[in-house]
Amino acid sequence: MEKALRARIMAAAPAVGTRVYWGIRPQGSALPAIVLTTVSDNRAQHMKGFATYQAKRVQVDCYATTYEQAVDLREAVIAGVVPEAEQGVTRFLRSFVNNTMSRGEDTTNGYVHRQMLDLTIWHD
Repeated sequence: MEKALRARIMAAAPAVGTRVYWGIRPQGSALPAIVLTTVSDNRAQHMKGFATYQAKRVQVDCYATTYEQAVDLREAVIAGVVPEAEQGVTRFLRSFVNNTMSRGEDTTNGYVHRQMLDLTIWHD
């Protein structure tokens, strides 16, 4: 699922190229970039085993040098991951946007804008 989600985001937000990372953005890496973090992955089960579809909460941080570019990335991610789709062998059901937030930080290289998304990604 992680590889398939990353591929969907890269397709939806071509401005980031391959700069979609799980866990941490490499220090000094170019912007724009996106970082994905698993918030929860409960692995739903029933008496016969795991449920067919799972809900994984993922935080998506969209980093950019301008506020507008960060917002554009956020909206591209939403448009690219909310609809149902198949990516490779992974089937995605409709995903849900739980929350969005604006953040940012002053760095030695200038201000970095960050748009944060909290998503529930339904997948098999």
